[in-house]
Amino acid sequence: MPQRRVTLDEVAERPLRVRSVAKAILVTGLAAAALALFAMATTLPPADQHSSETRAKAGVLLLSAAAQVVAAELALLVPKRAVAWLACVVTCRTQCHTYPVIWRIVHCGQGHGALDLSYWIFCVLQNAALAVFNFIAIFGEEY
Repeated sequence: MPQRRVTLDEVAERPLRVRSVAKAILVTGLAAAALALFAMATTLPPADQHSSETRAKAGVLLLSAAAQVVAAELALLVPKRAVAWLACVVTCRTQCHTYPVIWRIVHCGQGHGALDLSYWIFCVLQNAALAVFNFIAIFGEEY
């Protein structure tokens, strides 16, 4: 039995749903938690002040990511705009904790030209994703 292909026009006509935002926020929250655990595991021996600061920032990120995952689960269970927007607010807070952890992991206290550009591209894309999350949470369909 041949599979029917979905066209781009069909995808564009699909409604934006609050549940889709909740799923995306759940995935980004789990990714942030994984990043925090990675940062904590790679800086285990307290060798210097840089590693202890990275561990502390990773701990805050882990807690914020856990809150984001819970907010996303709540938005999945109660697909209402207000709940999805609350999950977006929590995601914004997690995003603020993500930047310094990634900066410390990638740069290790030193600046690198190519990594600087990649870091800023990451920041722009993450902010764009958060803007889309907020737009869909506010104007998307509730179900």
